[in-house]
Amino acid sequence: LDPPHFGGGTTSLEALAAGTPVVTRPGPFLRSRMAWGCYQKMGVFDAVANSAEEYVSRAVQLAANADLRAHVAGKIRATAPVLFEDRQFVRDIEQFFKQAVQTENPDIQ
Repeated sequence: LDPPHFGGGTTSLEALAAGTPVVTRPGPFLRSRMAWGCYQKMGVFDAVANSAEEYVSRAVQLAANADLRAHVAGKIRATAPVLFEDRQFVRDIEQFFKQAVQTENPDIQ
């Protein structure tokens, strides 16, 4: 479970890397939107809830139904490379840092 008031962050990424469904409910703050952001990028929404009731329902369904859990896990494994093998994201972050350093220190190349 992605805790609603704290957020799973690293733990959610580790679970998704292993193909483990993480039930999440995105809230108004970044801390409650990390797992949701991963699911959004992957296009997998089977473990995303829109209400507290749905959060509980999805968690119970995934815990109790091995076939459903395996199905969702398969979708996660099939789409996880968009999270973990996105070289363009690394290049974008690299470019951001280069621009930030050059803006603050124009003499650095």
